Order: sequence, then C-alpha cells, then structure tokens
Amino acid sequence: MATEIDVSEVDEAIREEVKKVLIEIATTLTNNAKKEAPVNSGELRQSIQVLERGENEIIVGTQKNYAPFVEFGTEPHFPPIEPIKKWVHRKLGMGDDVAYAVQQKIGKEGTDANPFMQRAIEETRQEYI
Repeated sequence: MATEIDVSEVDEAIREEVKKVLIEIATTLTNNAKKEAPVNSGELRQSIQVLERGENEIIVGTQKNYAPFVEFGTEPHFPPIEPIKKWVHRKLGMGDDVAYAVQQKIGKEGTDANPFMQRAIEETRQEYI
C-alpha cells in the first residue's frame, strides 16, 4: 500500500526544489501514518517509511502484505487461528476459547476497515493547506 507523488510534469529548473518540499511532505505523512497505524506487534507501524524511486516519484508506504486488509477491512473469511490466539492473549489477556470466537466472527462478518493511511493523508493535507 502506498501513496505516490508524481513530479514528472515539473520543469527541470525547479524539480529539485519541488522534490525537497515533497520529501518534507512525505516525511510528515510518514510520521502521521505511524501515529495513526494500529499497534498489535508494532511491525506495521515500524514498517511505514519514505521510499524514493527514480526521478519522478516519492512513495510513502509499507511492505507489510497485510496493510491493505487493515486499511480497507476484509470480507468474511476464516484466518489462521495461531495469530488470533497470540492477539487475544496479548491484547485481551484471554484464552484460546476467545480466539476461536474471534475467528468465527471474522468468518461471518469479516474485519472492519481502519483507514490509518487515509487519516494520515488528511492530517498531512491539513498541515500543508
């Protein structure tokens, strides 16, 4: 999951200055995304970063494959039980019976979206408008 900022249309003479500003904005977006990201193990939050690729784009994102499921939620499905057991124990201090109940609920209802990147984008937008 990533947000792209394209500078390909900018005149060469001002491209470097624009890039500096975009890097500043991307850094702010990264910090806001880390603040908004939900924390289970902390891996998602820690993985959010600024990536600069090529001449014409700056990307803020994460390589965690589950980030879109957090951002957008999921349809009903039956996830593996072991990560749910760990989450239930760590977050709720409860046992395996609760983990199985959570798995069943996800199987019936899916998971709710937690649009942390969208909130971070909006917060960053407000800071620079």
